[in-house]
Amino acid sequence: APTQLILTCRGGHGGLGGAGQRLAAAPTQSRSGVAPRDGARCRLRPGIGGQLQVPVRPRAGHALLRPQERFHADFPKTLYGDVEVVLISCRGLCASATEVPLAAHAAARLHAKCAELDRKNPGFFTNYTDYFEFSQSAAARVAAIAGSRSPFLSASNRTLMFQLTWQVPPSQQLQIQSMLNDITSLTEELDAEGAKLTDGPSISVALTGPLALFGETLSSTKADIEQKDIFVAPLALVVLLYRIRSWRLLLLPALCLVATVATSFSLSLPQAVPEVQAGADTEAALKTMLSQSGHVVAVSGCVLVICYLGVLFFPGGGIATVGLGAAFSILICMASNLTLMPCAIASFPAFFTPKIGASPFRCCTFRRRRSASDVSLQPMSAEAQAAEAPSTPFVEVERPRKRRNCWLCIADVVTKPPGSWLVPVLVLGLLVPPVLQVFKYKESFANSLTFPRNGRASDAYARLAAEFPASMLAPTYVLLPTGLKGNTSSEVAAFSADDDSALEAHFDGLCALAGRLLDNLRPEPFGVRPIHLTGLAMLPTPGDSSKLACLRWNASGDLPFSARELLAMDGDIGEAYRDAWRRLMSENRASSMVVLAPPFDPFGEVLRPFVHVARAALPPQPPPSNSAELGAEDVAEPVLMSSLAIVVDILEVAYARFPYILTGTILLVFLVVAIAFRAALAPVKMFFTVVVPLAAVFGVAVWVYQMKGLHFLGIPALTSAEGAGFYWGTPIFTCTIIIGLALDYDIFLFARVVELRQMGFDNEASVRGAIVLTGPIITSAGLIMAIALGGLLLCDVPANNQIGFVMAFGVLVDTFVIRTCLVPAVLTLASGLNYWPQRMPDATKTSRDLGALLCERAAGAGASGPGPSSDREGSGRSVA
Repeated sequence: APTQLILTCRGGHGGLGGAGQRLAAAPTQSRSGVAPRDGARCRLRPGIGGQLQVPVRPRAGHALLRPQERFHADFPKTLYGDVEVVLISCRGLCASATEVPLAAHAAARLHAKCAELDRKNPGFFTNYTDYFEFSQSAAARVAAIAGSRSPFLSASNRTLMFQLTWQVPPSQQLQIQSMLNDITSLTEELDAEGAKLTDGPSISVALTGPLALFGETLSSTKADIEQKDIFVAPLALVVLLYRIRSWRLLLLPALCLVATVATSFSLSLPQAVPEVQAGADTEAALKTMLSQSGHVVAVSGCVLVICYLGVLFFPGGGIATVGLGAAFSILICMASNLTLMPCAIASFPAFFTPKIGASPFRCCTFRRRRSASDVSLQPMSAEAQAAEAPSTPFVEVERPRKRRNCWLCIADVVTKPPGSWLVPVLVLGLLVPPVLQVFKYKESFANSLTFPRNGRASDAYARLAAEFPASMLAPTYVLLPTGLKGNTSSEVAAFSADDDSALEAHFDGLCALAGRLLDNLRPEPFGVRPIHLTGLAMLPTPGDSSKLACLRWNASGDLPFSARELLAMDGDIGEAYRDAWRRLMSENRASSMVVLAPPFDPFGEVLRPFVHVARAALPPQPPPSNSAELGAEDVAEPVLMSSLAIVVDILEVAYARFPYILTGTILLVFLVVAIAFRAALAPVKMFFTVVVPLAAVFGVAVWVYQMKGLHFLGIPALTSAEGAGFYWGTPIFTCTIIIGLALDYDIFLFARVVELRQMGFDNEASVRGAIVLTGPIITSAGLIMAIALGGLLLCDVPANNQIGFVMAFGVLVDTFVIRTCLVPAVLTLASGLNYWPQRMPDATKTSRDLGALLCERAAGAGASGPGPSSDREGSGRSVA
């Protein structure tokens, strides 16, 4: 437990002579301590413990859960232990925080609050103590004799520590969170009192710890999302309103809005409204809408669902929750848009289909100035000449004003040579440098990226790491099997001859394990020394704490006494070792625990290699005791366990599976597209328009966050803190989702291409028409998605910023570069591959015939200008 004390005694008691040793851990009691007897000179220092609560856990039955299950079977109380720390620091100038009266007042208030919560919620608290209470204990007097500093006072004397330890079973985490909220409120109240005190020295009070940090991340994310929605939602609604041109139609996506993706779907479905405005029957228009856009929405939704469900194959249960929730939301969006929206339009056609202003096709048009070529001379009629007596028998007649749609300008460039082959070369050439950055990607394990910037708990943790051993919050445990079975007594008389043999081998194994751990972990950046190890057989060498002295079970070995003798010893020394035995030996005597308290920040980058190196030091098999007499199911290998080691395991397995999940997702969604459009080879072209841009997006993110390419801007959301990089969870959460969003817009475009080709247009005209018809829709949808996802850049949590950047930037690239330029050009090349094996009708219409269709759509939406009554050539030219 984190409130362990390491007792080192010299001389006097139990025949120890002048030998100095570290006698494992004695629990710090809030009202008692270990006092020296019989002339022994002792000193106590704090041991290390911590919590094993992990927000992202392996799913039940997964191989990564076996060490956790083993730990739960042998040390259930330690498994669910959590340590929270309150730092009471000088505010301004002061020689020592112990001399500030308000510091003692704050500690007393915290004690009273913990005692109150302990009475109301019995069974949770393990211990709570601070500098002032520890100073009154016998343990503090022993430490003072040895000249040891208080473990609750920082080296600068400016910070005091109040430490509480409690049990956090998974079934009662809400109750613990409620108690933590009470303590948090008290610390904020005490901090406010200290801030108000201007006469004399004052204090600041802050709470930190795993639960405090995680709770602050949740509350910060929730507050950021609420503020983001206040800013983002109006922008998204403005874009949607500009697209559909009716505040009444804005009510439809509001009814269907379960997720942001619903807005994208909603842009495609109300095409029935222009048809009704043009005079079509409402029921017929709705049938047309469902038969065309309904099919596209269903295919698009299925693709997104598949992409979100792809994260189910990652080992983390929390990651799977995200995928399930998003997939379920999309299914609800599909159902509501395919049922609720048509029903609303059919029930209230007069409300939802009024006359709307200009056509969205006019959102981007260019008008030429009037010139002489816009006027023609035509003969006047005989009646007009007789009535007006003109000087000339001709009259000036203004020709129809020609408009040129910007989407047709783009279509002209990307669908006709040399643009049809030059555009793909240029776009792919621009994407190559970012793609190359992907090969420099190194996932960052800095869990500090999940802490909010400038949060109270985050700032307190930084102060804790600077002035105290931060590993007290997240230690590492090693379980070494003993080969014992039977009772849990620590009485020497209770051990049989077989037990003696097994324990002798076990203590030899502990000493060998300690030696391997120190050999592997002593070099930098780990810097582990014997003082950082706690175990039944691990003691520093007398007079030199950098060397290890091993305590043997029966023989004296490196020390003039054995563990068996210590268990039988009277007085405080024997009692301290028996307490350590009960804590470090499992209740079923199946294993003993070694605690590693590394001197580095456990939430930093160093932990991942530390876990690998520490595991490499573990013996591959249990010690050769009487394990042959045990069943095969009882033989266990040594395991390393910590809350953050679980995250390391999830990272390793996730990235090992990542290529297979990514490949499987791409193949499955391409299969869905091929079946839906009966075009087997179309996904082959989409591969180059999805995978390469996806790699480029992540390459840019690597440049921004890992290489800190935009650090000079000074925008925290567009860079990483020192020692951090591109968070390992960002590609896991975003990769398959970006594939779905990118393919989603390709589906909208390709569906129109297939529709026009089935109407008899040739491939080039079909692609050009699809660009014009889907350009406003996809652009509006992309802007809405980018605004919504880019709102994560406003969050205070760096990991959320990275996810928001990747998602928003990926959508913008796909909307304005890939779908606008690359996809149409690729569809123009080798046109026969677009529809195979589907047999298309003979091409009887060309781009010159496309204008009549576009004008008809524009007139149906209320546009002014040439309508379908114009001659085909003239109307085609007037639009094209």
